[in-house]
Amino acid sequence: MARQDERAPATWNKHLSALRSFAAYAIRNEWITADPARHLERRKITQCGDQAVPRARLEALFTDDRNALRERVLWRLLYEGASPHKVKTHIQWIMNRSFPWSRPGAVC
Repeated sequence: MARQDERAPATWNKHLSALRSFAAYAIRNEWITADPARHLERRKITQCGDQAVPRARLEALFTDDRNALRERVLWRLLYEGASPHKVKTHIQWIMNRSFPWSRPGAVC
């Protein structure tokens, strides 16, 4: 893990967690006798400032005619829904609907 010294704390912690998980597995299977990560410590993750996109910039994105209407509507749904799960569910519902143009052999 020496080459991990320059990594972000979240990356370090993720790799350390994977190492500890594998070490526990190896100890259970008697491949090793001690945890090689026992002397390594998790790094503190510092919180950054507000990373919200300004509303004016979002409105410009949502109303920019250079992007297709479909993408602009999707972006607005993702933003205003504030829940990727809800948006995913709505999109799946739309895709699974039996519209005349979505039936096999339909001519549009």
